[in-house]
Amino acid sequence: MKYLKIISDILPIPSYSVILICFFFPFMTISCGGNEIASMSGFEIAKGTDFKKKMNESEFVKNYKEKLGSMDASPMDEQTSDADESQKSKPVRLLFIPFFLAILGLIISFIKFKRRAVVHIILSILGFLCLLFFGIVFQNSDELNSINSLGSRLSSTGLGEDMLTIKLKNAYYFSCVLFSIVFSFYAFELYYRKNFGTTNDDDEANISQPNGSAKSQSERVEEAIKILENL
Repeated sequence: MKYLKIISDILPIPSYSVILICFFFPFMTISCGGNEIASMSGFEIAKGTDFKKKMNESEFVKNYKEKLGSMDASPMDEQTSDADESQKSKPVRLLFIPFFLAILGLIISFIKFKRRAVVHIILSILGFLCLLFFGIVFQNSDELNSINSLGSRLSSTGLGEDMLTIKLKNAYYFSCVLFSIVFSFYAFELYYRKNFGTTNDDDEANISQPNGSAKSQSERVEEAIKILENL
């Protein structure tokens, strides 16, 4: 129980801190033929980012256009030109929820109250579900379909098929794992305390109980002595 309490006090602080840091690392990348041409952090995705603009600014795309030379009106240029007008990504507000949940969880980690484990369970499972939902929805988003469409156009130039790919990166998965670790630990802690251990309030009660028992025994001895004296 002692070690369980130590872990319970320490675990959420680094967990929520790392989750917040992960939001400023790439949550997804766009690559072409195995070469990374654009990456976006979780915070950038949440507030909205122009995917095609990031692609055009990459060294890989610039070199690609130089190699094409006279093929300036290639499918890639047409697609990116259209993207500048109407393909700017919409803010994914959903990602702000786990971000602020991590901030709230970090603050609560420094506050001691009775139902803290329950609060951590609620925060962590909500954060995990939001990230999971984002990952599922993002795989079917308009931005991803636009990238796949651009890849199909490039394949018509004879440069190969499925050149452009978009993937969720380690920072996203690491955030999901940390939320699930926090949830799993505090769920286990509640289960353990309920079936095999005691709460802090019970521990305090058990500590004070022997003194109370000793006091009641001394009172009984005094009563017994008085009864004998009266006889």
